[in-house]
Order: sequence, then C-alpha cells, then structure tokens
Amino acid sequence: GVQVLPPAEFKAAYDQANNPILLDVRTMSEVQQGAIQKAMVIDFYEDGFKDKLDKLNRDQPVFVYCAAGGRSNKCAKMMKGMGFTDIYDLKGGYGAWAKDQP
Repeated sequence: GVQVLPPAEFKAAYDQANNPILLDVRTMSEVQQGAIQKAMVIDFYEDGFKDKLDKLNRDQPVFVYCAAGGRSNKCAKMMKGMGFTDIYDLKGGYGAWAKDQP
C-alpha cells in the first residue's frame, strides 16, 4: 500500500528499510536546486515515465517525493496499480523536507 509520511517519519522509515529505492519525480531544473542524497531521478512529465517505473524492482520499498506532494501522490498510486507493494510518499514534498533539515 501507500503511506504518506511527513519528513521526519519518511526519513526514519527510509533509514530502516531494506534496500530502498529513493525516487525523485521532479524535473532536472528542480533537482539542481537541491535534492535528497542518493535519490534516483525520473521526471514525472517525461515521455516514458511509466516504462521507467516498470523497470524498478517491485520487491524493494519505494520512497517517492516531488516538490510539494502532488506528483509523488500520483506516482505512488500509479506504482500501486503496477504491483509495487511498499510505497512511501513524502508529505509536502521537497519543500517540507528542506524546511525540516537542521
């Protein structure tokens, strides 16, 4: 299923997860302004977005984020429909994450 977690809980779940995938679905220009370390970038608006998701391992937990939470929410629902079972969506997106960092 999909769990929507605020930044601190998202980070804690990621740190405890076994071999997680951290997925940034923003555009490259957004990513250049700052991103979470170790994130794989697949632009939500890019052609072939779903094909790229399809290549990911469905057995790994997926932690997805965007700028404010809209695209990641759509992505999480899409992934759930594709058979991914363990999906975490960052509530408030990177904006919330950046504010939450010390």
